Amino acid sequence: MKTSLIKPALKKSLTLFELIIAISLLSVLILAFSSMELFSRRHVLTLDRQAQLQNEASFALEHMRKNIVMAIGNMSDTPMRFYPDNRGIRIRIDDTPANGRVDATDTWIGYRHVGSQILFLPNDPPPGGPSPNSVVIANHILTTDPGGLTIVMPAINQLNITVEARWVPNPATPVSLDNPTVILTTSIIAPAVSTN
Repeated sequence: MKTSLIKPALKKSLTLFELIIAISLLSVLILAFSSMELFSRRHVLTLDRQAQLQNEASFALEHMRKNIVMAIGNMSDTPMRFYPDNRGIRIRIDDTPANGRVDATDTWIGYRHVGSQILFLPNDPPPGGPSPNSVVIANHILTTDPGGLTIVMPAINQLNITVEARWVPNPATPVSLDNPTVILTTSIIAPAVSTN
C-alpha cells in the first residue's frame, strides 16, 4: 500500500480563550484612543476659551491705554476721576481742537464696570451721571467687588489697571477647565498731565 505524501488539511480555529483575549485587547485599544480624543478635545476647548478671554481683556486694556495717554490736566484740575462707586473712571481728553491746555472744549470719556461688562462712555462729563450712549468693549468680566476691573492711581498721571475675565463671570462658579480665568495687568502713564 502506498502512503500519500499529501497530509490531511490541518484544522485551524480559535479557541474561546484566544477570542476573549483578542476582544479584550481590542477594547483596551479603543478605550485608550477614545479617552485621548476626549482629553484633547476638552483641552482644545479650554485653550480656545482662554484665548477668547485674553483677546477680550487685551482689547479693553488697549482701548483704555489709547485714551488715557491723551488725558490732560494738572494737580488742581485732575484729568482722571473715579466714579463714586469705584467701578470705573472718567478721563478728560484734549481733542477738539487739541491745544495742550485744559479748557471748555475738552471732552470727558469714561470706562465703567457694570455687571460682567466693561463699558466705554464716549461723552461722560463729571457733573452728570453716566451717559446713555455706552459701548460694550468687554464681556466675561468677573462680577466681584473689588475685582473684574480694578483701577489704582498711584500718581496723578499714572493708572494701574487689572482686568480679570472668566468664561462664566459669576464668582460662585469655580475656576475649572470648563471655566478658565485670565488676569491682565498694565500700568499707564499720561504724559500730558502735569504733576505740579
